[in-house]
Amino acid sequence: MRAVAGFLAGSPLLRSQQDPFRDHSRIPGLKELVTAFDFEPVAYAKVPRYNYDYTAYGTDSEFTLRRNREAFDWVELIPNRVLDVGPIQTATKILGTPMDFPIMVSPSAGHSMLHPDGELATYQGATAASNTPYIVSNVSSFPFEKIAPAAKGPLWFQLYPKLELNDNREVLDRVQAAGARAVVVTIDQQAAEF
Repeated sequence: MRAVAGFLAGSPLLRSQQDPFRDHSRIPGLKELVTAFDFEPVAYAKVPRYNYDYTAYGTDSEFTLRRNREAFDWVELIPNRVLDVGPIQTATKILGTPMDFPIMVSPSAGHSMLHPDGELATYQGATAASNTPYIVSNVSSFPFEKIAPAAKGPLWFQLYPKLELNDNREVLDRVQAAGARAVVVTIDQQAAEF
C-alpha cells in the first residue's frame, strides 16, 4: 500500500506536486513579464515539475546559482541626463567572432524538455538576437551536426575534456567540420567517458 501511495503522490497527473507556498491562481500576461525572473513562476505553473526542477536548480550546494542571481541585483542601469556621453558602442570581437553586444548564450542542456525544437530553437533565438554566439552543450538534446544548420549565427562548442587528450580529437574534428567557430573547455568536473 505504501508503494502505491508513493507512486500516486509522485504522479504528475495528480496535482500533488504543486507547491503549497506559491500562488498558482493567476499567470501574469506577457506584457507584465519584465525581467528574466518574472518568467520563473510562469514556467513553474506550465512546465512539468521534473523539467522545471532540471532547469531551475543548480548543482551541489547551488552556490553559483545564488551568486548569479545576486549579480542581477548588483547592477543597475541609471540614465544620466546631465552629461552628453555620445553614442554608446557595445560591439566587440571575441575569439575572432564579431558581436553586437558582449553577450553569449552559455552551454546548457535539456532544452527539448521545454520546447520540441530544443537547442535548435535556442540557436535560432540567439542568432535573431543581434548575432549572439551560442555555445552548444557537450550533452545537448540534439547532436551538434543537427543544430548547426538551424541558423546562420556564431556557433561554438562546449567540451568536457577526456583524460587522454587524443580521445577528444574525434568530437572536435566532428564539430569543427559542422561549423564550430570556437571551443569552450569546461573543467568543473572530473573528465568522464561520454
